[in-house]
Amino acid sequence: MNDETGNREYKRQLDRDDRFERAVVAFLNSRDGGTIYLGVEDDGSALGVADPDLVQRQAADRIRNNVRPATMGLFDIGLEERDGRPVVRIVVSSGPDRPYYLKRQGMTPQGCFVRVGSQTQQIPEAEIEAMFASRARTSLRTIPAPNQNLRFEMLRIRYEEHGKSLNERFKETLELLTPDGQYNLVAYLLADDNTVSIKVAKYAGTDKIDLVENEEYGFCSILRACDRVLEKLTVENITSARIGRIYREERKRYDPAAVREAVVNAFVHNDWTNLDTPVFELFSDRLEVTSHGSLLPGMTREDLLSGCSRVRNRELMRVFRDVDLVEQLGSGMRRMLGAYPPDIFRYTETFFHVDFRFAEKSFSATLPDKGGLNPKGGPKPKGGPKLRSGPKARASSSASVELRIQIFEYLSAHPDTTTRDIASHFNIARSAILKHFAHLRTAGVVRYVGSSRNGHWEVSSTESPTSSLPSNDAGTVVKTTTKTTTKTTTKTTMIILGLLRTRPESSAAELARETGLSRDGIVWNLRKLQAEGRLRRVGPARGGRWDVLS
Repeated sequence: MNDETGNREYKRQLDRDDRFERAVVAFLNSRDGGTIYLGVEDDGSALGVADPDLVQRQAADRIRNNVRPATMGLFDIGLEERDGRPVVRIVVSSGPDRPYYLKRQGMTPQGCFVRVGSQTQQIPEAEIEAMFASRARTSLRTIPAPNQNLRFEMLRIRYEEHGKSLNERFKETLELLTPDGQYNLVAYLLADDNTVSIKVAKYAGTDKIDLVENEEYGFCSILRACDRVLEKLTVENITSARIGRIYREERKRYDPAAVREAVVNAFVHNDWTNLDTPVFELFSDRLEVTSHGSLLPGMTREDLLSGCSRVRNRELMRVFRDVDLVEQLGSGMRRMLGAYPPDIFRYTETFFHVDFRFAEKSFSATLPDKGGLNPKGGPKPKGGPKLRSGPKARASSSASVELRIQIFEYLSAHPDTTTRDIASHFNIARSAILKHFAHLRTAGVVRYVGSSRNGHWEVSSTESPTSSLPSNDAGTVVKTTTKTTTKTTTKTTMIILGLLRTRPESSAAELARETGLSRDGIVWNLRKLQAEGRLRRVGPARGGRWDVLS
């Protein structure tokens, strides 16, 4: 390790006095924040800590209980190995509600500290008053929600999926209430229903003249909206490929890890005070992610590119971290700059833009991303672009159905994978994968066999299975039965093709009534038949007909 600096502090152990809290307060009050290492000598040599788990819990408790104002979402605690010894790392962000102070000393020079060089020093009383006077008076937690009749079932489910639970005091714990006890904007953004509109727009060219698609993912918890935006951009991340003499060469449109970080940051760091929403736009040559609000006051471009941790909405940051959408502070910037140059970032006084230029199309063949937008890796089914918008996009939209086909085909090719492996492969949240499983189960193409703890998934017949989707299959193995799949799928597709030969104008709903299958099951099979080149749609989505090719 290097020597101590203005944003790096070493400590041999977690002091019994308040020197640890002083260092935390100093970084909270500093412009750039900083990092504290426990188990390290002043010269940077690693000593290690005897009980890393206990030290991490104690450090978190002391920060939460001994520092004011509230610090949730402003620090991150992790473990590193240095010279074979465990070292506890505490990343502290610069706080938005300065001055921060020791709870038992209050907002006095004895309780307020700041970092000066490698030293922690008291803040004079005059500077304390100036800090307090300039503190932002309006924040998400102080603005009442426009609707006080809110429900949080989605939030409960997300926490339970990650092994956590919301107790009776979760509204206070997550700071969902204003000082006078009303629901605030944080609560409104996380509630099951709201008026927040999140859009993904797609244009034919390099400008906004020719809009070809406008997907709506809002009017629900922004956690769910974020998941659905990530799903959509995963589907859009097609891969150009060519077959060399020995190897197949592939190139994605954009780096999935970098784009994921930009999308999550757009939700977490957006200025929501006027309920302005982030926007995601796909052009023929780039993806643009735009959020409201420029750099935080006092922050420079150099701070941004160095990964300086500044949090605009610490309440949202805390929740997004709890459900694993955000990792440690500052890690997202490192991922983006690891894949793209610094000029992808643009900002004005009111907006922050991240531009991801598509990879140059040097390959002649263009195929879907891993797993394919269609099962066999062939060309994407033909059809005019769709213009879609509305208050609530259906879960079985074209993008979602295509993604389910990718998931199904990936399972067929990888019989011993887990849901976590699948989530990692498609670079979307595991909770979203579980939702797609639910739709595939409803469609009758997969089923869950055995107990919720030790069972497994199987590709099944198109008849609706009787087993249900477990909520806790963190490590369940997904298995496939190829022989059964081939036989039952052929039977079902023959029925569908037979109906379409006699009544080619039939809709998915009409086919569902004729066959007794769910509409999702019909849509899934129609798209699979299109992808296999056995079926073609002629004419518009409404009023067209089906052309059976085989």
